[in-house]
Amino acid sequence: MNNNKGLTYLGNIFHVTEEYEDIVDAVITKGNGLSQGQRLYFESADYQVSGSVILQRHENLSPDGIPERLRLDNILLRHKNLTYDQAAQYKSLMLKADFTYPEAIHEVDTRLRKEGAESTLSWLETMASEMEKYAVCEGDYTHHSHRQDPIPATYGFHRISSMYGAEYQLPWIFRQPELVRRLITTPGRCKSLAQLRNLGKGCYSAQNEKDPVQYQQVYLAMSNAQRNVFWDRYNIRKEKLLSQVSLSDTARALIKRIRTYSKDRLPRLKTNLVKLQKGQIAIKNPPKDEEWDVVWWHFTKRKSP
Repeated sequence: MNNNKGLTYLGNIFHVTEEYEDIVDAVITKGNGLSQGQRLYFESADYQVSGSVILQRHENLSPDGIPERLRLDNILLRHKNLTYDQAAQYKSLMLKADFTYPEAIHEVDTRLRKEGAESTLSWLETMASEMEKYAVCEGDYTHHSHRQDPIPATYGFHRISSMYGAEYQLPWIFRQPELVRRLITTPGRCKSLAQLRNLGKGCYSAQNEKDPVQYQQVYLAMSNAQRNVFWDRYNIRKEKLLSQVSLSDTARALIKRIRTYSKDRLPRLKTNLVKLQKGQIAIKNPPKDEEWDVVWWHFTKRKSP
C-alpha cells in the first residue's frame, strides 16, 4: 500500500483515489495491498467515510437516538454532585461532541468522578468544539434531515478519525489493544456477583497459575495503568450489582449494626460476623451468599477512613 502524505492511519486505509472507478474495484485492487487487520476495517459495514471524516457505526439504544445514560434524570442519578445546570451542560456537550456511544460515556463519567465537574466540563467543551469542526454537514446522506424513516434509525455513526492531518485524541480505551479492551470492558458485561467474583479471582490469581487461560494471560501482560482501569470498572460494576441484591430482614439488621457501631469496636464486630457467616453462631434466617457480599461491602465502607 502506498502511503499518501498527510493522511492519518485510518485515512491511508480508507483513501480511494480516482484510479478506482467504484468501491468494489477498490476492495479488489487496493485490498490486495492491505494487511488482514486493515482489510477488516476497509471492508466492514461498520465504517463509512463522509468527506474527510471517518465514521464508525454504533447502536442507538433509545427511540429518539439519545442513549438513556445521557438523559438528565440518569445523569443526575449517576452524578449526585452535579447541579441541574451542570448536568444539562454535560448532556449538551456530549451530544455536540457526538460522544453518544457507551465507551465514550464511561470515559467522561470516570473523568467526572476523578477530576470533578469544573475541570471535566471545561475539557469536554474543548473536545466538543474540536469535534464540531469535523461534523457531518447537512448535505451528507447520514444527516438526520435526510432520513425518510418514520422512526429514528436503529444505528447511528460517530466520528473516530479524519482522513487528513492531526485528529482529536481518541478516548483512552480505543487506543488499547483489542484483547486488553475486551478484558477491561468485561466487568460491565457480568450479570451477577458470582460472575464478577470469578473474573476478579481469576485475574488476581493469574500470576500463580502454571497454565493461565487467555484472559489471565492478557491480564498478566497489562500495564499498571491498564490494570487500574480494569479494577476501577470492576468496582463500579460490583457496586451496581450489590445495589440490586434483595436483602432479607436479617441482612438489613446486620447492615444497620455495622452503620451504628463505633469504629473502635469494628474488629470485635468483624469477628462475630465471620462466626455468623460460618455458622458458628446460630442465627434465624441467615443471609444468603449474595447478601453476605452486601454486608461485607458495607463493613469495608464503614471501616475505611
